[in-house]
Amino acid sequence: MRKTAKTQARGAGRTAGLPEGFWAKKAARRELANGVTALALRDDTAPLASVQVWVKTGSIHEGARAGSGVSHFLEHMVFKGTGRRTAAAISREAQALGGLMNAYTSFDRTVYHMDLPSEHWAAALDLLADMTLRPALPEAEVARERDVILREIDMCRDDAEQRLWERLFGAVFREHPFRIPIIGHREVFARLGREDLVAYHRERYAPENLVVVVAGDVEEEAALAEIGRLFGAEERRGPAPAFVPAEPAQAGAREACFYEDVELTRGALAWPVGGFADADAPALSALALLLGGGDSSLLWRELRERRRLVHTIDASCWNPGTPGVFCVTFTCDADKRAEVEREVARQLAGVARRGFSKKEIAKAARQLVAGEVASRKTVAGQASRIGGAELASGDPNFSEVWFKRVARVGNAELKRVAGKWLGEGTRTAVSLNPKGAEPAAAPAVVARRGGEVAVETLENGARLVLRRNDRLPTAHFRLLAGGGARAEAAGARGSAALLATLLTRDTERRTAAEVAADIEGAGGSFFPFSGNNSLGLGVEVLRGDEGLALEILEDAALRPAFTRRGFDTEREAQLAELRQDADDVTAVGRKLLREKFFGAHPLAVEPTGREADLRRLSAGEIRALWRRLVVSGNAVLSVCGDFGGEKTVGRLRRFLGRLPEGKAAESAGARGRG
Repeated sequence: MRKTAKTQARGAGRTAGLPEGFWAKKAARRELANGVTALALRDDTAPLASVQVWVKTGSIHEGARAGSGVSHFLEHMVFKGTGRRTAAAISREAQALGGLMNAYTSFDRTVYHMDLPSEHWAAALDLLADMTLRPALPEAEVARERDVILREIDMCRDDAEQRLWERLFGAVFREHPFRIPIIGHREVFARLGREDLVAYHRERYAPENLVVVVAGDVEEEAALAEIGRLFGAEERRGPAPAFVPAEPAQAGAREACFYEDVELTRGALAWPVGGFADADAPALSALALLLGGGDSSLLWRELRERRRLVHTIDASCWNPGTPGVFCVTFTCDADKRAEVEREVARQLAGVARRGFSKKEIAKAARQLVAGEVASRKTVAGQASRIGGAELASGDPNFSEVWFKRVARVGNAELKRVAGKWLGEGTRTAVSLNPKGAEPAAAPAVVARRGGEVAVETLENGARLVLRRNDRLPTAHFRLLAGGGARAEAAGARGSAALLATLLTRDTERRTAAEVAADIEGAGGSFFPFSGNNSLGLGVEVLRGDEGLALEILEDAALRPAFTRRGFDTEREAQLAELRQDADDVTAVGRKLLREKFFGAHPLAVEPTGREADLRRLSAGEIRALWRRLVVSGNAVLSVCGDFGGEKTVGRLRRFLGRLPEGKAAESAGARGRG
């Protein structure tokens, strides 16, 4: 069975889609003097009740114990006895009441719940109050339960789906504790002791952090009164504040591929979005349903049914608090993963342009209605709805408000939020792939501090150096040629620097003004550089403008024009730079020292050259130097930053493959002009 979208709308809005009076039943709410929130909802359709205690604490609130999983550990230990009951007595009593009792821990909550015949609801409430308010946390049970959870941690490591989600959250969140597994890290968890559990219970299970819910065939006033009797005597003490760092804005796309003992590729594409209270949250929930909320959803139809790229694909919007994550998850054969990711990007771009038809939006609205109704089939579901709404909004009846907001979402808003939140620049792609599915022609990888550098030598001798860094959405290109001052003839000093500058000007396809207008219009920069041993060109652009950067670079390296006007202009500028140096006593001293030290060696003259040599140079000599130096065996193309995927890398290789054949430049030594 494939999963439906994890986040569907939490409420209703269209009267036509729901029975008359659907929202008439409201949960009763009362805040006790000590801060406990009491909720009750009557439903007498069956003699059943659900009793729940919601604690406003989870793994993101562990503070100095972050990564220990103490919230989850305490949830287990609450069942191990109180001052009044042993662990065995708790189990026997729950069974005697005909109840099913369990608990779960999430990022931001810990919930204890018991479903049973309604005649015993008060006894269930007494049992849960005793457990949550006064757990004994016996030392012997701490050691035993630690071993149980260590095995649970190991089981999570054996679950491919669990590993994928943990790695996805670890990639999306760099500061927020959502990046930490709820169950904790094994080595950190293993250090927890009873004193940590006692302290955490004291800090976080304060009355102000408790929401107690009774739903089912019960009298609401009686339920509120009993909650007050059992929980109201607990001393208000104020929960210890838990600092939850904000997640910085994601600056660029991120990607992580893992290769393990799995049969299929599991992939997840995620985008950071606003939390539950964000104005766009209802539209994002509806968008998730339209994209991947069933077998008739857009991504299922296009990627599975039409193109046969995936075995399953879903979309979800997970935003119970702040921040949130919009996800597209899929399974596919390993060799199709890259194509799946490209096709998802194409479909999302199409949604941002066209949106959805009225029929599709109406279908989604109907699905939301059905989902809301289904969530209320059981008293446990009703209790969970009002408890979750209370935690998220402070209003147990917030579902009605939420559903109405979702129902008002139209095509214009769907297009807007798709364009605003689901762009390639903030996408995180994580995949779990079978071993052996690594790229067959992966370049050699050389370890470097601060990242990995991939070095590849093409058949023509040109070298390609890549280093990915998505910290900022920028791409940096450097085309280097061996040479510089050491490749110049003795009477042509300064020619390499002049060549580099002229390569940034006119080409066969663009004038110098057009080159400048195009690159600056994209917010980029294009510049030359020249030194003692090399010369080259640099292009820097924002993520998404890699195509323009490569086009500019290709034209400059392969099709320079060397116009007479450009030659004269740049030679005069370089001569002016030399004259400016002559006014600087430090610069003059530095040049004299070089001449004295290096004598007849090319390094005796700075890369800017000599005035007399520059005045004698011709445009033809610069063109000849270009033909000698900008060749395959003498070229290195270095690309760093957030420069796109394999499509960009393929274009880089094709560019280098078009360089004229040639060898690495040799030093001209003290030879005269040729």
